[in-house]
Amino acid sequence: MEALFGVVPPPPPPSPTAAAIEVGLIHLHLDRKVQWAVSRDVLGSELERNVVLVLAGPAHQSLGYFTKRLTSNIQQIRPHEVKVVSEEPDQLADLCDAASWELRIAQALGGGRLDDALAAATSSTPLLLQLGLDPFNGAAEEGACVLAGLVDFLGRRLVPVLVSARVRHGVHIYLAIDDPTAGVWYGRLQTLLTGFVTYNVRPPLVGVVLPEVVFPPLGDVQELVRDMGYMPTVAQWAELERTYVKEAERMSFHNLCEAVRKLLRSWPRH
Repeated sequence: MEALFGVVPPPPPPSPTAAAIEVGLIHLHLDRKVQWAVSRDVLGSELERNVVLVLAGPAHQSLGYFTKRLTSNIQQIRPHEVKVVSEEPDQLADLCDAASWELRIAQALGGGRLDDALAAATSSTPLLLQLGLDPFNGAAEEGACVLAGLVDFLGRRLVPVLVSARVRHGVHIYLAIDDPTAGVWYGRLQTLLTGFVTYNVRPPLVGVVLPEVVFPPLGDVQELVRDMGYMPTVAQWAELERTYVKEAERMSFHNLCEAVRKLLRSWPRH
């Protein structure tokens, strides 16, 4: 055909570079729309409430990125005084009981009694207290006492402190936990969150666990592969599907992206 018509067919397009694969993977994402909607409703409402808001999930879901966006984006919906309560590694042993957490939070607010500090911090706007610089690691053995101490504070001291503080605007406590079900304290935390509403606190106290994210469907992964110009064989499609099922069962988004990246780098372009 080439000699007969004098036309040389164009060469096949080159395989995507590593950079192109990275750009392509941007189109895969966890669907956090419901998480954002609940966060807006809880933290952005003009209805005054005290809130304990918990984001929990597998470590591979990058909860820290959600936390950073939450603390900045909420300001556009309703201004908050934002304070981050550090759990510095060299002081972990100091945070294994309720009293230690009460002291640490008070120090983050300027010192003194916690009820007085909360009253002052909420005089004009709600207070958003982010507990922990990063998500707590529920699977880490060395951090188990820290989380147990935090749950102890929420269970024994939070309500009395709020009653005494008589805050004008809400105290919004936020924490993120990687792999929470690994800890024996998580069951107690869930019980506390559902029971907060029964306490006689003004403004009312509610506990909220953000719903799980929606994992990207297999069809989105397959569409990404086609959009990048790949034409996998039947065997390669089957390999991709097996990889997807494995990571979807664990809700491991980071691992899914790594697995797709590895497959694409090994597949020839047809």
